[in-house]
Amino acid sequence: MNVSEFRSGVIRAVDEDTKTPISAYRIFQRADGKRLVFYPVPKNANSSFKRLLAEYMGIHDRFEFFDDDAPMVDKRLYAKKDSDKDWLWNFLPPKPKFAFLDPAQISYRIAVARDPVERFFSAYKNRILWHKDEAFGGLTSNQVVDELEQGNFENKHFLPQSYFLGASPAYFTHLSLMPDLSNVLDGVAEFFGQRIEMPRLQTRHGEADNSIDKDDRLIERIRAVYSSDYEFIKSAQF
Repeated sequence: MNVSEFRSGVIRAVDEDTKTPISAYRIFQRADGKRLVFYPVPKNANSSFKRLLAEYMGIHDRFEFFDDDAPMVDKRLYAKKDSDKDWLWNFLPPKPKFAFLDPAQISYRIAVARDPVERFFSAYKNRILWHKDEAFGGLTSNQVVDELEQGNFENKHFLPQSYFLGASPAYFTHLSLMPDLSNVLDGVAEFFGQRIEMPRLQTRHGEADNSIDKDDRLIERIRAVYSSDYEFIKSAQF
């Protein structure tokens, strides 16, 4: 299919009781009216899928992505962004809380899940050690878990996957568990009528694994924090 046969736009999900916006998603639509939504989850190949979807739309050259070249604390590099381009991270509305979208209106509902322990350490290495986020900045992995156990998710990269994906895997038409993304990639390729190889982005980390606390007790605590994610994964059919 020609890229001119596709269009996309951002919709906002509204709380039925308060009528206030709770989430936003970019919806992709084909000429035949079929629609696709990708539910982004931080540290679940999120940046890679943003780039992939931009490539399918033929607009990837309109975005900048410096995150694998330098941490975000390097203000000098990030200030060099082409003023005519947007940041890749803005292509999909960031970190949306799960909102149910009518399956009759959205034919392709796509998402990626990940082992919660693996995802936690990926977030810790990328966001705390590499990008040096202010939220949880300078904390050890044990100290980050201390914050999460107290319900502090100030750094939203550590929010449970259930915050972004809800509680029902059956809602999604295509769902993959990292590292095997074949089901989701097949769904995207089917929707766009062609296959584009997915790039790997957001791969830089601050330190080697052996520099981070990973004792058995810490692993148990992480699993407890993300118990809802384990329930989601357990009930899914991959």
